[in-house]
Amino acid sequence: MLSQSAAVLRFLVGLYRHARHPLSPHEASDVIRRQMEGRADSFLRILDRGVYRNAGSPYLALLEHADVSFADVERAVHDHGLEETLGRLHDEGVRLSIDEFKGRVPVCRPGLEIPVSPQDFDNPLLAGFYRARTGGSRSPGLSVAIDIELLRHEAAYMVLYMEEFDLLDRPESQWLGAPPVTAGMQNLLRYSGAGKTVERWFAQTGRPPGAIGLACAAYESFSLWTVRAAGRPAPRPLFTPREGAGDVARHLAARVAEGRPGTMSSNATSAVRVCLAAREAGLDISGTHFRLGGEPLTVGKLAVIHETGCTAITQYAMAELGLMGIPCAEPRSHDDSHLLTDKLAVVVRERTVGPHSPPVPSLIFTTLLPGSPKLMLNVESGDYGVFERRPCRCAFGRLGLDAHLSDIRSFEKLTGEGVTFLGTELHRILEELLPSEFGGAPTDYQLAEEEDEGLTTIRLRVSPSIGDLDEEAVRETVLRELFATPGGGLMVDQWRQGDTFRVERADPYVTSSAKILPLHINKEATR
Repeated sequence: MLSQSAAVLRFLVGLYRHARHPLSPHEASDVIRRQMEGRADSFLRILDRGVYRNAGSPYLALLEHADVSFADVERAVHDHGLEETLGRLHDEGVRLSIDEFKGRVPVCRPGLEIPVSPQDFDNPLLAGFYRARTGGSRSPGLSVAIDIELLRHEAAYMVLYMEEFDLLDRPESQWLGAPPVTAGMQNLLRYSGAGKTVERWFAQTGRPPGAIGLACAAYESFSLWTVRAAGRPAPRPLFTPREGAGDVARHLAARVAEGRPGTMSSNATSAVRVCLAAREAGLDISGTHFRLGGEPLTVGKLAVIHETGCTAITQYAMAELGLMGIPCAEPRSHDDSHLLTDKLAVVVRERTVGPHSPPVPSLIFTTLLPGSPKLMLNVESGDYGVFERRPCRCAFGRLGLDAHLSDIRSFEKLTGEGVTFLGTELHRILEELLPSEFGGAPTDYQLAEEEDEGLTTIRLRVSPSIGDLDEEAVRETVLRELFATPGGGLMVDQWRQGDTFRVERADPYVTSSAKILPLHINKEATR
């Protein structure tokens, strides 16, 4: 308890300095440039102190099992470079699947089995931090540390992003979860170190009851008080569930009426809700700029945002690493992001997800920044996407961040009667095709895998707000489109034979951080 109290005190002292002395664009560039120049040395320091000198590290057991010493790694980095070395370690078994990293299964290699929990991968190098929880899009949520060093580094990204997109002087608001969900507070604190004030915080989540709620209230109060003491306004979260999208839209419309269209940080689902609410109420929110994360910004969702005269970009983040990708100002696709290779390294390996699905390029990450919440050494992220290296003239490209990511999707897959569809194959059908043929918005359709009396069923949940609908026509449209995917004929035939696929008039499931994912997997029985 004393150790945790000391860490929190260091966090608040560091937070005061962070908010009191925001980074200039020149300083922000220097922060990133220095880390880029020293990324290999930073990796070796983390590996030495956080793994080889940490007897309880699962990574140490893997390295010893592969008969790899620190001197071996150091020599390989010097001779072959960082990414080449990590690729060789990966192929020798020094890696973790997403299930191993989450503590869902033990780490198993030939002749080795290591029981693990998520806490085994906590970063032992953190000094001034506060422990919070993730939003739990794919799981119940994990405990992660919010480190002041990481916030400072990520504030540098935000400074350059705002300068590049000419957003420094526009009013900022956010519709993000409040503690214990990390998203809202982290965003506000990043901005405080970037010299930006969040004027309104709409919170999709409320405070939980009991001891956790009290701890959240303390964290929230002390953090916001510290930012204010440093001379920067900081709003308290205003509980605004998804039904309150109209309130958010009215706030944005007021800024437009003042001649100052605002910017808003949120997730793609919530941005769509705001735009639909504005359209229904006849509100003008044109010119609003949405900065979105937490889920893919698909073509279908982006179309709804553009219809209201707004713009949107997407960032890539993971609670265990923080920000991982920042939008490119010279994009080749709507979700083109610079991978933040100053703070992480990536290895790409082909991965087979299902028996009838093509292999996908799995993204595997390694920690390069001492302030990262978790230590990651060749950890599968659960995502895949289009990875390429190319020069760019935007601020991040000029700093040497030449790795680009786009079309990032999750491994989450839909199964039934022994067949598999990747989640990415469902986005076009659910978010573009069905709304265009049957009405509604991208957030009105969702596929859910559930257990019904021991049998796996696939339910297409269609929001009742759409009104009268030919459910059989909807069902046949989905099956027809899935039939056309690689291996889809066999899958659809089995679904028909087993009566696996059904249409259900019900609102889509919503995650604890207010996102509607195109695929919901419910592992508990429905009856």
